[in-house]
Amino acid sequence: LAMAQGRLEEALSIRREKQLPIFEKLGDVRSEAVTWGEIGDVAMAQGRLEEALSIRREKELPIFEKLGDVREEAVTWGRIGDIAMAQGRLEEALSIRREKELPIFEKLGDVRSEAVTWGKIGDIAMAQGRLEEALSIRQEKQLPVCQKLGDSREIAICQTMMAQLLVMLDIEGRQGEIAAFLMDSFKRATVMAIPERDPIAKIMNGFIHLLSEKEGVAVDIVARRLFPEIFLDDEPESDG
Repeated sequence: LAMAQGRLEEALSIRREKQLPIFEKLGDVRSEAVTWGEIGDVAMAQGRLEEALSIRREKELPIFEKLGDVREEAVTWGRIGDIAMAQGRLEEALSIRREKELPIFEKLGDVRSEAVTWGKIGDIAMAQGRLEEALSIRQEKQLPVCQKLGDSREIAICQTMMAQLLVMLDIEGRQGEIAAFLMDSFKRATVMAIPERDPIAKIMNGFIHLLSEKEGVAVDIVARRLFPEIFLDDEPESDG
């Protein structure tokens, strides 16, 4: 509760002074590892990335490896990869995704976690400027799984990322495809009332203005052409 309410120091104190000693005394190594993971979460939230990394590598991971809990091992490697990504160590993050996380999720048949991991590999490719590869990963590895699972939120996020990549690649003749991705994503986000709705609306607006400037056509004309379902005015309805 303290963590959820943002009282991080209190949450940290509870983990270190109340929970850990009890689990250590009981010899409950799994709960000990989970508690260390939560301490790592607090460190991450407070921006103490090196401390969080040390906890993941030295406290959390060895216990799950010893227990033979491959799923938690993969999840912990994923968190280590997140830290590497946050610190700008992209090649290390990529290696973790491909060599540590993916093989375990594939072996377990956990297609959802597999798709999430592919999405993170796509993020790295995008950050490194390998846009075609990033687009291919979204299109061939991530989106089909999200569609098969019926995960509407992840479909919306993935399609929005694909639309942005297509814009960045500046591929002629794919404006309709970009608009279709954004329109579907916006409708999904609106129905679900998720936070991504407003950012998607802003991306739509950016795309409209980009084409308006490129084609020398009025913004409202481009808007109505691309998104006739929602553009009665100049812009899609958004929260700010």
